[in-house]
Amino acid sequence: MNLDQYGYNQLIEKHFNDNKNSAILPGRVISLDDKFIKVITQDGVLQVNEKSRFKPVVGDWVKIEKKDNIGLIHEIIPSQSKLTHKTIKDVANVNTIFIVSSLADRFNVKNIEKYLDIAWNSGAFPVIILTKADLCDDLSTKLYEVKRSAPGVDIYAVSSVTKVGLSELQKYFKVGKTIALLGVKGSGKTSLIKELTGFELKQSNQLVLLPNGCVIINNDPIEDVKKEIAEDIFDDIDELARNCRFKDCQHGSEPGCAVRKAIEDGILDESHYEHYIRSKRDINFNEEKINDKIRTEQIRQGREFAKQTKYKNKEKW
Repeated sequence: MNLDQYGYNQLIEKHFNDNKNSAILPGRVISLDDKFIKVITQDGVLQVNEKSRFKPVVGDWVKIEKKDNIGLIHEIIPSQSKLTHKTIKDVANVNTIFIVSSLADRFNVKNIEKYLDIAWNSGAFPVIILTKADLCDDLSTKLYEVKRSAPGVDIYAVSSVTKVGLSELQKYFKVGKTIALLGVKGSGKTSLIKELTGFELKQSNQLVLLPNGCVIINNDPIEDVKKEIAEDIFDDIDELARNCRFKDCQHGSEPGCAVRKAIEDGILDESHYEHYIRSKRDINFNEEKINDKIRTEQIRQGREFAKQTKYKNKEKW
């Protein structure tokens, strides 16, 4: 395995120059789950027990020893950049961050600003990519809004349908470089990469080697924080809702609904409101799934405790 494609360079190599143990190899963390840390090395992928005393993040370079096809981490190499925030899973050693936002129904400058702040704090180079340009009727207005919020940042309006703007992005896909994708689901990240590289990016929060020798990671927002993002995007609707006659107004046929009146008066865009309803539905669904998992785990722990108690009582008798 050629680690140069995964970003192995002189800065990483110098940490191995005084390596006295020939069994220790350089490796890069490509994924994490509840059981294993997967590390790519010159000998292929090694699995490390998740309970290792070392806690690397995806993208970290490590000193790793191969023992019976199992990896043993000896050290985490200091990262050159680190993408970290409560809304995403941490990623280390990223060169470029693609902040991807749709110009269609999910466009919101506040969301772009949030991701841009995360990108600048990482030490990586941010690039803003506005997708679905073919569905945008007011492109110049939206470009102006983004440019005003992101001075000095490269901004591209692209379309996977008409192919406009795609060729300008090829310069970022260089062998040995790592690109992280930031953006909500539905912003067009996977379609963008497929058009640019011919590769269908199915995995989230994993380092993937593209056919052109560049490494990429699709960093989807953590479910718990989608609620926070939604609150920022839809604060105008929440503000209107405070003026509804009834506190529990569902903004349907209730009398005195300030939200419906704003839509009828042309103050509030109806597609923006429909996006608000979909987001609320998704958030409620995800919260129910999380609560179901918690309840299932509580039942499992309760049964395990009951078994142990029953066994101990038998021993006493």
